[in-house]
Amino acid sequence: MKNKHQDQQLKQSIIHKKINKNVGKPIGLLRINLDPPDIWSIKKEEVQLISFLVKYGRHVCLHQAVLNKDLNKNQVNSIEKEQKIQNLLDQKELFDKIEIAAKYLFEWNCSKRNVVYFFRNNTHLKLDYKKLTLKNQQWTAMLKNIKFLFNQNFYEELHIIMEQFENNISNQEIGDYLISKSITGQLSEVPQLVQNFFILLIKKNIVSIQFFQVTVNFLEQLKKLFLFSIQKYRFMLYQMIESIRNIMQINIQSEQYSAETSSADQDCDPEIFFNSTSY
Repeated sequence: MKNKHQDQQLKQSIIHKKINKNVGKPIGLLRINLDPPDIWSIKKEEVQLISFLVKYGRHVCLHQAVLNKDLNKNQVNSIEKEQKIQNLLDQKELFDKIEIAAKYLFEWNCSKRNVVYFFRNNTHLKLDYKKLTLKNQQWTAMLKNIKFLFNQNFYEELHIIMEQFENNISNQEIGDYLISKSITGQLSEVPQLVQNFFILLIKKNIVSIQFFQVTVNFLEQLKKLFLFSIQKYRFMLYQMIESIRNIMQINIQSEQYSAETSSADQDCDPEIFFNSTSY
């Protein structure tokens, strides 16, 4: 019995020695360096721009059922429950005002308790994007990678803003230009950056809307409030433009400065940009 077991071990040892473990492996496998795929979602500059626009351009109202489910699950006390319900009601009231401003003032398409600026809401619609005329090839490549995410009007608006960046136009001059277009044109044609800027003023309770029902008089007052507010608080629009400029500046440097830009973008944060006070 012992000899039979030893014979089996000997056979396995011989078979193991005959196996060439390198068969089928490509030559120089250990020297191969696999780079990550070159897609927009891993490019820091593109992700930061998309993240910034999502953060400040997407306004969503949570459904009350979500809170009720959470309250029942956590068994909070009555005072805390009443406070959370009141906060939800306040949020709903605020969102109703945002939706009214977007829908009735700017004729913006709102759906499913969402007000979303900048991005496409119909993935099946074929769009005819304007041909890029930017001098900066890095910006051109960047916009080509992410343009399918934007609605056509904002894509063209962003293209114009980037052209002004290239011409060293200041944030204030760009903001004043957008505001002047908002004052002289139709409200439905107000640049999306300005429309969303006014929505943010409402969302941050900087601008207060007294709403009872949508009437002609209410809409006239809302229009006056809009025209007044975008001029009074224009510095916040300058800050939004500065945020976009700062994100794009990471890409603007030529190759001789690539080492500087690669180290400078490590802590790039849209929240820091938006809270900046310089313009």
